Amino acid sequence: MKKPFDFTRLLIPENVKYVHIVFWCIMLILYTLNIMFLYSTNGLISLMFGLRNLLGAMFFFYFIFYVLVPVFLNRKERILFFVGLLVPFWIWAVINYSFMSLLINYFTIADRDLLASVKVIADKSIWQIMAPHTILQTSIGVLMIVTPPITIKLVEEISRSVNRALRLERDNLNLEVSFLRSQLNPHFLFNTLNNIYSLSVRNNPRAPELIMQLSDMLRYTLYESNREEVELSKEADFLYNYVQLEKARYGKDVDIQFVYDAESLEGYKIVPLLTFPFIENSFKHGLDTSTQNPWLKISFEVTDNTLFFEIANSKGDESLFKHHKESGTGGIGIANTKKRLSLLYQNKYSLSINNSPDSHSINLNITLI
Repeated sequence: MKKPFDFTRLLIPENVKYVHIVFWCIMLILYTLNIMFLYSTNGLISLMFGLRNLLGAMFFFYFIFYVLVPVFLNRKERILFFVGLLVPFWIWAVINYSFMSLLINYFTIADRDLLASVKVIADKSIWQIMAPHTILQTSIGVLMIVTPPITIKLVEEISRSVNRALRLERDNLNLEVSFLRSQLNPHFLFNTLNNIYSLSVRNNPRAPELIMQLSDMLRYTLYESNREEVELSKEADFLYNYVQLEKARYGKDVDIQFVYDAESLEGYKIVPLLTFPFIENSFKHGLDTSTQNPWLKISFEVTDNTLFFEIANSKGDESLFKHHKESGTGGIGIANTKKRLSLLYQNKYSLSINNSPDSHSINLNITLI
């Protein structure tokens, strides 16, 4: 199948000059045909008028966009800019006078209306033609001739500015997400290694199994988390392994539940490590501050193309909670996750965080399709 033509190639610097040449050739043909059909005159005289219109339009075009706009407007010289707008009208007057004098002296014009309009200009002196009141009288006709190329240039500039803004926004988003991801991975590694260390110190027999789980988790963060999206089931397995690791550290004194329906997750994808900071935060700022009957419950399932992620945990000593919050051990991950949600899912998610004296809960819903 033949690929469609890529019009953005026309904006490449080495191709722009050819675009200008083709554009002005087309404009010359249109100007010439307009005079030919308007006055029913011969092709040579129509071509002369077409050349007059072409030269005037070209001077307007290049003087405004390549002299006035870059030199004056960008330097905030607004007065000079508006004074400079008079220059193309004076140049047009000179071009018009020269062509009309050439026509009246060397060509036979059959059309009476056209001949009369030519004589009106050719019979005057160049200074009369360049007088302000004469320029004002002819300005509407001149603007009708030069408006098409100027309009096309304005549309092009607006389109280019919009595309540039969109490209910058997309690049900034990619940089932002890369930065957030680079912060999440070391944060996770630091806390998980601390957990393994605490188990090893207690000679816990589950340490080898948990080290294998940690290996799987690190493999996920190294090879999966750099992708744009990952399978939702793999993300759930990663979270489950992390919770199992934490359960071994806390022991049987803590009620930790992680429920997820593996079948409901199949076929869906999600941004990697998106919900992990919420779980990590619940352990660090929730269970670590709870002193009596600590608990944590996590639900992770998909219904009607929407991910429903819920996590709730107990809270204990308020002073310990404030200490953890002020120490910043989990604040970076939560703030980055909120930013990632706003950047990547925009209007496709809802997030509610509820705090009470005894518990903390988070409800996150994400439309996956």
